[in-house]
Amino acid sequence: MIDNIADNFTDHDIEAIILDDDVHLSGYDNHQIHTISGTGLKVIPRDHDFTGRLHAGDGAGAMSILEGLAASAVGDYRIVVYADDWEMAAEMGEWASSMPNAKETYDWMISQCHSNSAWLHTWKLTDAIYNPNFNGVTLTPTYGSHGAIGGSDGYGGGNNGWYTHWAGYASPSDHHSPQWNFGYIWNDAYNNLMTAPDNNISQMGWYVLMTNLFETGWHDGMGGPISGWEMKFSTHIKNANVYAEGARWANGDFTEPVAAYFADYDHDGDDELVIYNDRVFAVFEAIGGRAVWIFAKDGTNNTTIVGNDNAYWEGTEGDYNDANHIAALSDVGVGGVDYEHQYYDWEIEYSGSDSAVIVLRHGDLRKRISVRPGEPFLRCEYFTRDKMTYIKTGYSPDMVNLLYGPNIQRIWKFSDYCGFRNQNTNAVGAIILGNGGAEHNLEFSTTYLRGDEIRGKGTFGFYLYAGWQTATAEGYVPAFDTLSANLGDDFPPDAYRATYNPGSDLLVINFTDAIDISAVNPAGIGFDQSADGSTDLWLDASCSVVNTSDDANLRIQLSPSKAAALESLSPTNLVLVLSAGAVRDTAGNLCRALGAGPDQVYVNMTDYLAITIDGYLDTTEWHWYSLFIDDPDDDSEWDPTKNEIWGVYLYWDSIYVYFAINGIVETYPNDNAWLLYIDTDYGGPNGV
Repeated sequence: MIDNIADNFTDHDIEAIILDDDVHLSGYDNHQIHTISGTGLKVIPRDHDFTGRLHAGDGAGAMSILEGLAASAVGDYRIVVYADDWEMAAEMGEWASSMPNAKETYDWMISQCHSNSAWLHTWKLTDAIYNPNFNGVTLTPTYGSHGAIGGSDGYGGGNNGWYTHWAGYASPSDHHSPQWNFGYIWNDAYNNLMTAPDNNISQMGWYVLMTNLFETGWHDGMGGPISGWEMKFSTHIKNANVYAEGARWANGDFTEPVAAYFADYDHDGDDELVIYNDRVFAVFEAIGGRAVWIFAKDGTNNTTIVGNDNAYWEGTEGDYNDANHIAALSDVGVGGVDYEHQYYDWEIEYSGSDSAVIVLRHGDLRKRISVRPGEPFLRCEYFTRDKMTYIKTGYSPDMVNLLYGPNIQRIWKFSDYCGFRNQNTNAVGAIILGNGGAEHNLEFSTTYLRGDEIRGKGTFGFYLYAGWQTATAEGYVPAFDTLSANLGDDFPPDAYRATYNPGSDLLVINFTDAIDISAVNPAGIGFDQSADGSTDLWLDASCSVVNTSDDANLRIQLSPSKAAALESLSPTNLVLVLSAGAVRDTAGNLCRALGAGPDQVYVNMTDYLAITIDGYLDTTEWHWYSLFIDDPDDDSEWDPTKNEIWGVYLYWDSIYVYFAINGIVETYPNDNAWLLYIDTDYGGPNGV
């Protein structure tokens, strides 16, 4: 580029730079440290010949350069600098084939420095620039670049040509209209950080900004497009803005001590959903309903717990997870479907001085996240109907510190809690499981990130902790023991399916938890035939619970009058209505009110069936004579106490044939199942 290379460097405590000898320092001794005219900025030449010989596997040639200097009359102090991309020396990617001996030659040269230490010494560049014996002359560097990227015409074939093109390029991750370009975005993030308080969180924001400005504007050759890897860096420069807002929260700049609200914190034109108290600050993206950033403070310290935006974005130019970035509460499997990159609906259920609650929904999943004053964790409640759900959370506790010396300790106590602790600063990210209904599934790691996957089904909950804790050598945290012990089944039962059989006047409501049948109030169960929020029919005491024991599948026998009233309603948009407290689970949790809305449950009105298909062998439906095969109760080779068929039932009416298997099957931890084969051509040539 054609620019004053000296401005802004020494003003920001940068004392020396490395420049290519053949491009910028032609005619000067490339084995001395020079000074740019009019400044105190030092220039260290990169010896392109020495570097190139190491890449080419020419160790002898590289060694001859060092031996020639030692034998010359120039004196004892001359410095030869090897400098290039580490992936070249390591033979990574394309360099594995084009430089197949680079690493071996590099390693050999290091060993030669040791073997010949009597005359050949290694130096830290910091020490060398302060040693006057290396001093060269005062000079003005030659402007330009390597021939392949512009030569004497400048970077990109003109004065800042590639940068100018890049700076004016509309970012694919920006959703303003018109779209912001990269030049505007990085200046916006820079100004945002400059006005933010100087603390640990804003410092991380600077690392995010500067890392994603890596090799700014690089193109795929002269006349080519901006490089794909460069696009992935540049599209995430905007993420530095979130750290500026987190720094303001940590500094006490926010008016409300607890709140939830929508705001465009990453300045991409789309709102994020923010929830915080005086200890934890979380920012959610609509994509995946994920907590992409979580920060912590305790009155003295502040830091990042979730967020490693300075790690390379290898798989996305947008706000998605990739191999190096796994946000908190990433729903990676819901009944076998990955939700982590799906758009969630969201709402603020409540925001006040005593708490804040947000709700995020997609498909079969609803998650309710809440905070309360003084608590260094998010309260997380999941509702997944009958779908087993897998949730990943990645941590980077105190990312600024991790950059200088990662020292991570596993935090673990089986069935109670799991997480990771920065042993340098005690920053911790963890999930407190307790008796909330979730369990640990697996551990994972990637660049500057360690994480856990948990799983659960139905309605369950856990705490997502973000703060500081000490731990024993085994990874136990006494404070987490207390949190775990106090976290029980405090989550209301949710209805997720309702079926009515007019053939038997039987209503079956499937809940996520076992229902206390002694506390069911039929008068709190109703129906809305238009899903418009107006209840068209309520049951009453004339309807009775059929279940003989507590169960998650509630079976209610409707009286003839209520059955007739229900059957007169339109089934097209018929939804279930529950008043708050109409049922309670066996832990004593009362159900929430349910009706038309985002969590509505449609009532499936079946044909007139002689037998209700609900998973029960009701003796009033399956009479003794329907037992078709009476199988022994102890002949299973798969442990008859866990996997055993007791009998097969058969019944038919004028329209349908009904089958049932009676027995026990182990669904956890082994996902066993039954298969019932029906031969429609018994004794014939077509088999089953």
